[in-house]
Order: sequence, then structure tokens, then C-alpha cells
Amino acid sequence: MRPRKYLLALLAFALTVAPAAAQTGNDSLPPPPPTTPAAPATGTAARVNDQAIPEAAVQRGLRNVSPVRRAAARSAMLDFLIEKALVDQYLAQLKVAADKKDVDTRVEKIYAEVKRDNKKVEDLLQHLMMTEAEFRAEIEADARWDRFVNDQATDEKLTKYFEANRAMFDGAQVRARHVLMSPSTDDDKAAEKVVARLQELKKQVEEAGKAATAALPPNADAFTKKTTYNEAVERAFADQARQCSLCPTKAVAATSAGSSAPGGSMVEAFAKAAFALEPFQMSDVVKTQVGYHLILVTERRPGRDVKFEDAKSRVKEVYADRLREAVVAAMRPRAKIEITPAKGGE
Repeated sequence: MRPRKYLLALLAFALTVAPAAAQTGNDSLPPPPPTTPAAPATGTAARVNDQAIPEAAVQRGLRNVSPVRRAAARSAMLDFLIEKALVDQYLAQLKVAADKKDVDTRVEKIYAEVKRDNKKVEDLLQHLMMTEAEFRAEIEADARWDRFVNDQATDEKLTKYFEANRAMFDGAQVRARHVLMSPSTDDDKAAEKVVARLQELKKQVEEAGKAATAALPPNADAFTKKTTYNEAVERAFADQARQCSLCPTKAVAATSAGSSAPGGSMVEAFAKAAFALEPFQMSDVVKTQVGYHLILVTERRPGRDVKFEDAKSRVKEVYADRLREAVVAAMRPRAKIEITPAKGGE
């Protein structure tokens, strides 16, 4: 999920009304059916300074998460919404405002697309668990962020970023799987348990590869041993991803996370770790704002020489991601964040 595209992710689901696994083209297990609360969620899930994050916003993001995984997934979703609030507050402090005409145009464009698909706007809002005012507020937040990025991402800054990070834009690619875990509570002990669990998982996957190699005939050649090890590691890792990963796209992660250029939509810590690995090598535990990851790279593709003008749009995209990370890093230590303990069933 791109940093500020929370609404767009919900929109994509609502417009297609198709499970994620159906788009992977593989025979992995489909995700559980959508689970909708019997009654609208009420109350405040957290408070960031003076801004309340309603429980309804959290439940909106968890609507397709299996009940058995909601506790850990809720923590990751709440953290995402907290960061979103911090960014909004930062822009408010700078008095960055969205242009009303721009917001109107964005809303009208989405509504027109809904109608072209022979759907009703009212049904869309109901499916998204949003009022029209909440829907517009999300679009306004995106427009406000885009305006801030446009002001900050001058050609001079983008060129400088490009020159300092050419390897991120030369077309090099990796295919990677990952397991995402998140602490169920916001404390050091819970985080330590997640890290220990991922370290144990890594050990189990490596042992599966060694066991497969050990089962080969004594006269097996080096190529056969390496291929057998790699295949066993990938199978074991995929099994663990299906069982343990909290990633919303875990069906994809469990089979093929797809090719991604460095930076791209990945947060910097994840990107750096993934592109530092050789095929069938696992990372150490990597921490990002959504939790802790174990990454397995299965393929690498070299890059090519590229000019700034050809990569400018992607440079701006990555620059915006890094800009958001910097805003959150600056705002979070000074913020007063109060999290309301989840009630049973949430």
C-alpha cells in the first residue's frame, strides 16, 4: 500500500469486488470472505495530540482480515492511521491547504467511474463504510499531500536525489517474498517476541533447505545440490508466509511478491534490505513502520543506464515516500499518542 493511498486501496477493492488471490493467477488458498461488523463500530481507537482516530476507521481497514488475525493486524492498521494523522497535522501546521476545485474534480472523476461501472455512489460509500463527508475528507487529504510534495519536489531537489541514488532508478529488479509480523501491543517485550519468532522462522527455513540437500545421493553434483536447496527454501518460506504473514497481500507474498525496482512503493528500510540480497538469500529481521519483515529474494535482474528525464516521475514518487517517512520521524517523538485498548472481538 502506498503511504497516502489508503482510500484508493479501499476503492480498488470496492470497484472490483474481487478477492486478492483471484488476481495472482496461482492456486494459493483464497483469503477469508469479507467480515463486516454486525453493527457500526463506535468510539475512539486512539488520539494523536488532539485528533481522534475513530474505531470505525480501524475496522474499515480490517474488514477483510480473518478474525483470528485481527489483533495483530489491528496494531499495524492503527499504526498506519496514527502516521497518517501525524502527516495531516504537519501539513496543517504549515497551513498547506487543498485546492477546492482540485478536490471537486477528483471526487467527480471517481463518481463518474463508479457510474460507468453501473454502480451506485451510495452503494460504494456503504461498502467502504464511509459517509460522503468522510470520503471527501480522504480525497482532500490526498490532494493536500500532493500539493505539499509538488512544492517540495523541485527539479533541483529531484535531480540531486537522482544523482545520489542512481541505483534506485536504473531498472534493476528483484523478485521477493516476505513475512510480515507486528507486535500485538506497543511495548519492547512484544517487539522482542516478534523478532525472536522471525529469527526462529528463518532458522527453520534454512534447516529445510539443508535437510533437502542432505537427502540427495552422495554423488549429487553441485548444481543439483544448489537447485534442491533453493527450491526447498522457497517452499518452506512460502508455507511460513501463508501461515504467519500479516501482509494484506499475503496471498501474493506467499507465491510471488512481484518485481519491484529499488525504492518504488517500498519503504526505504525494506528496499535496502531486499536489494542487498542475492537470490535465495534471506534477510535479517527488518523493521518498518508497519511491522517486522523477513525477506527472501528469489530473482535479481540487472539495471541499465538511465537519464534523469526518463526517470523523473519515479524519482518524484520515491522522493515523496522518503519525504513522508521524514515527516513521521520528526513528528512522532513530539506527539502525544494515546491508544484505547481494543475490546473483545475487535
